[in-house]
Amino acid sequence: MCLNCGCGEPETRHQEADITADDVRQASAGKPLDQTVQNMRAGLDKMGESQGSETGGSMSQASPGG
Repeated sequence: MCLNCGCGEPETRHQEADITADDVRQASAGKPLDQTVQNMRAGLDKMGESQGSETGGSMSQASPGG
């Protein structure tokens, strides 16, 4: 949804820095897409944990499946 803004349009880039579904497919670079997504989730969770300890907050999480 420009996956980072939550607009519901995963293929649309509203701003230059937005992340689209195509960006994720390209990042997968021939590896299984589900593995790439799993790796991204783990990395984002780790990023959220470190950010939470730095600021006292936490990153919001999307509901499972979307």
